[in-house]
Amino acid sequence: MKSNNSFRSALNCYIKHPEKYPNDVLYYDSDFTVVYDKYPKAQVHLLVLPRDLIKTTQSPFLVFNYKNDPDKVFQNQLLLCIEKTKPIAIQQLVIKFPFLIQQSLNFDEYFKVGFHAIPSLSNLHVHVISKDNLSERLKTKKHYISFNSPFLLNLYDLIKNNALNQRDINSDEFFNIAKEMKKIMAQDMKCWKCGLNFRNDFKKLKDHLVIEANAIYKEDREKIKS
Repeated sequence: MKSNNSFRSALNCYIKHPEKYPNDVLYYDSDFTVVYDKYPKAQVHLLVLPRDLIKTTQSPFLVFNYKNDPDKVFQNQLLLCIEKTKPIAIQQLVIKFPFLIQQSLNFDEYFKVGFHAIPSLSNLHVHVISKDNLSERLKTKKHYISFNSPFLLNLYDLIKNNALNQRDINSDEFFNIAKEMKKIMAQDMKCWKCGLNFRNDFKKLKDHLVIEANAIYKEDREKIKS
């Protein structure tokens, strides 16, 4: 059985030696690795991993804090890697739903991109995840809320959030932000699409998510037919 430390450092191998894991790695270069999430919480769930040995140890708040780390070069590199990842993610969605036409899909309609405010893994990683929430690995309220609330820090919002980025990383402000994020995990579960409140009834939410996803992809099938 793996220790907690082993689990938290599970992404290290893809950062150090991505070439050794062709079944898990979709893309890599000298700066980033893109892998499948081994426990996907949607039909398509990818992780973008910075390979810089300093950046990989930092939290999202620290990486984008301008007072402490005004590294615009890294931010631009990350955004460029996300742009390279978008067609990969769309291609993966088409594999799941072959009736979709890759060239006609708008990435922002189907996917979201962001960091968890309190990551479960040690290495810095960006989630590129489809919005459908269809996965056997989506098993708990915590799983759902972590991807459908402010707990998932939108990458583009984080870069633009000057009020947050200019705070003192050593002050209590960031500790208080972490506490607020933990409170989010206790909130009611609401459908990401229609806003229907399921409170703590996870089974009903899961059944509803299937209906919502089927409706979305059916709409797309009808658009393609027409």
